[in-house]
Amino acid sequence: MKSKIALVIAAALTGTLLGSYSAQAVPTIAVSVNGVSVTATASSSPALVTVPADNSVGAADAVKFTITGIETGTALSVVATGAFIVPALATVAAPVTAAAGSTSLSINTGTGTTAEVFVFTKSATVATVTVSNNGNTTVFYVKGIAGPAYDLSFPTPATAMTSSIVRTTAKVTDVFGNPVSGVSIATANVGMTSGAIGTTLADGTTEFQLVFPATAGKAAVEASIAAADVVGLPKAIKSVTAFIEVADLAALLAAEKAARAADKVAADAALVAAKADAAAGIAAAKAEAATAMANAAASALDEKTAADKALADALQATEASNKLLDELTVSVLALNKTIATLKAKYNAMAKKYKFTRIK
Repeated sequence: MKSKIALVIAAALTGTLLGSYSAQAVPTIAVSVNGVSVTATASSSPALVTVPADNSVGAADAVKFTITGIETGTALSVVATGAFIVPALATVAAPVTAAAGSTSLSINTGTGTTAEVFVFTKSATVATVTVSNNGNTTVFYVKGIAGPAYDLSFPTPATAMTSSIVRTTAKVTDVFGNPVSGVSIATANVGMTSGAIGTTLADGTTEFQLVFPATAGKAAVEASIAAADVVGLPKAIKSVTAFIEVADLAALLAAEKAARAADKVAADAALVAAKADAAAGIAAAKAEAATAMANAAASALDEKTAADKALADALQATEASNKLLDELTVSVLALNKTIATLKAKYNAMAKKYKFTRIK
């Protein structure tokens, strides 16, 4: 009985919970290119589109995403990495150029349940497109097919040796920088020749030789491709011209040896001059030092002579002073003796005549 009651309560709760939440709708996404359905959900098999090399995004240049079954009132998010999103393809009245598009787009469906967007790319590498709605997310992959040859790169040396062979690699890309294979490159030469040139490889490059003459001089080479300018895009680099100075290796070596010999002669002369200047400087310094020493010795001798004379004069003055002092001492002694004699005489008379005696 208790089991039946529990089952009834569980059923009632389940019905209540299910009734309170509606299942989220999963939109349907149809992917196509120029009217042909594609899957494009694996990076190994992306949707292939041509890049808009004509500067107009048409049906062959974009992946069309048609989304149906969108839950009413929800927002649809489309985010592209390495690609661009546009709401419509180009028409005569409403052009869509290669500069158009954005990398993200959000569409609020309001009361509707469908949406349509287009994605194009200018790169021959795989791009991703993420479509999200109401918690459901799907990732798609898109890859561009390079456009026709548009730009040529042709590196050459500024100088080359006589009778030499220089290998160079030219590269051809479309207007967006994607490598273009199977392109023939034509050359025109002045004062030199070019080796056989094959068509470009998958990376857009081809290698060939530049053959220089046995005599020195000036040479020129021009490489060119068949390309047409597109309105609204940068002008095509259809040709590249290079001017090359062809130098005689033997003559260059001889000139280099002569230059080095001249440098050695100049260095030797500079060394001799430096040594002579150094010797002259040393001699002048020695003479200056000798003169200074002689002047110092003479000055010291003069000072010693003056000091000796001053000392002799001082001794002479001292001797004279001592002699005068001796004479004065004798005079003072004689004067004292006279005073004592006179004093004795006076005191004797004072005693006799009763005067006051002198002490």
